[in-house]
Amino acid sequence: MQEENKKTLKEAAKILQKISHPLRLELVLKLISSKCCVKEIGEEMKLPQATASQHLKQLRESSIVEDNRKGNTVEYCINDPWIIELLEFLKSKIKPIA
Repeated sequence: MQEENKKTLKEAAKILQKISHPLRLELVLKLISSKCCVKEIGEEMKLPQATASQHLKQLRESSIVEDNRKGNTVEYCINDPWIIELLEFLKSKIKPIA
């Protein structure tokens, strides 16, 4: 049982490490409310598409976001209920910027 807890803690630490970057945190907070493609994310966050793609790649490789191809576009979303719950909690603690 203790080994399983250690494994869970390592997985949680890996997720927290990946979302600790301010841009990635902002990105995943946007994705908890709706699916988006790289172009939409780049425009909304005022980022070059290449930068948005790099951050999405890291999040995808860590299984934080999933990608789904729709024709010529790829939509990104978060489907893991644990990650969504964690992000909703974080979102509730962040004061809106005026």
